[in-house]
Amino acid sequence: QGMDGRALPIYVNAIGTTVAQRNYINDTCYQATFIVKNIISLLGEVGLLIFYQMSDYNFSYAENHLLLNGRNGLFSQFQIHKPGYIAFSMMSRLTELVLAKGQDYIVTKGKHDTYYILLCNHVPVSDRYCLRIWDNAPISEAYTVYAQADDLNVLLTLNHVKDGDYRILSYHLNRENGSLFDEWEKTGFWENPGTEELKYLRQAIHPRRNCSKRSSFNGQLNFHIGV
Repeated sequence: QGMDGRALPIYVNAIGTTVAQRNYINDTCYQATFIVKNIISLLGEVGLLIFYQMSDYNFSYAENHLLLNGRNGLFSQFQIHKPGYIAFSMMSRLTELVLAKGQDYIVTKGKHDTYYILLCNHVPVSDRYCLRIWDNAPISEAYTVYAQADDLNVLLTLNHVKDGDYRILSYHLNRENGSLFDEWEKTGFWENPGTEELKYLRQAIHPRRNCSKRSSFNGQLNFHIGV
């Protein structure tokens, strides 16, 4: 407490080894799941969350021949969105009215019987990699540092909803949809990307969207979602 008896604020800064130096796992989907996982865990526990690095653009010009450089920004030095940026864009649709929160999900309610569900399947780095985390993995081995990944199946039921038909819009961010690193990998990690290649990537990097309809019954709306 301060001199006047009021509680003082506590600030916690978390900096990982991937932030302290260049590491290509910053460019993979791990960045997005790390951000979402921590926001889910800390929601309601802290007053404010901040992510410090927006862009990789302010780093050395000598790195500009590479599409990605292992920095921790939310978009690349060529102003193309990385998975972390897309994750923040998706989370921006959540509202302040939180209905439920679990280990891997948040449910919020909007106006006019609109609901928002955020799901995350966070795969941490492996114990083996943690023992040598200061050793940067080569570009081609960026995904080898993670623990064994399994699909996450979540069963959710929204209660006390109005009976009727609901339109379901779902957005999926993963290695196949919205990952700049994985699109780069398909080219064999080409250097010196040209104007047309950069134009294509800016248009291609987005989450997959599905649209369907579902009816509620007796005030319940059920979901079985795989992530």
